[in-house]
Amino acid sequence: MKRLASAVLMVVTVIGFIAVSSVSATASPGPKDQLKATTDQVLGMLQNKQLAEEEKARRVREAIRPRFDFDEMSKRVLATHYRANANRMNEFVPLFTELLEKLYFSKVLMAEGASVIYLSEKVDGNMADVRTKITFAKGDDAEVSYRMHLVNGEWKIYDIMAGGISLVGNYRSQFNTIIRRSSFDQLLKDIRDTVDGKKK
Repeated sequence: MKRLASAVLMVVTVIGFIAVSSVSATASPGPKDQLKATTDQVLGMLQNKQLAEEEKARRVREAIRPRFDFDEMSKRVLATHYRANANRMNEFVPLFTELLEKLYFSKVLMAEGASVIYLSEKVDGNMADVRTKITFAKGDDAEVSYRMHLVNGEWKIYDIMAGGISLVGNYRSQFNTIIRRSSFDQLLKDIRDTVDGKKK
């Protein structure tokens, strides 16, 4: 799990939901537009000096959470192990969601002052890829791609590519190793220990 956490932290440090592009009021909301709507909501929270850090973090998590499809991410990270453990998704999905919130959502607060340029938006039916270039306050930049799919009229993120690393792919590799070397129960324990701060 140490390799998992460090790789994910590397990914999250280059992800900020702070955008500068405008959205046409007449266009139907596509993946980029819906991503920007979440961006603007989070931007307002990050700039609100009246909010305590703990409250700001809570509101940021609540704003970002609906933009992700945790069920789909869970299926993709478990890959071939999903079907064998489908009856335990009521345990896995909430734990995996907590893991992402601990290692990812909280790091969005570090992106204050960043700006985003949308490089491209590719839509193929119900699937989409939104490429961005993020420039941080210190001048560093990184390209980040959001892989999304359409669910009941909402474009939801199911993977993020940053620095050549797929968030889902990274977890898939780590989780597969744990399950094959030990068991699905051990994977749940490792995730729970990380969430509880017992494992870094």
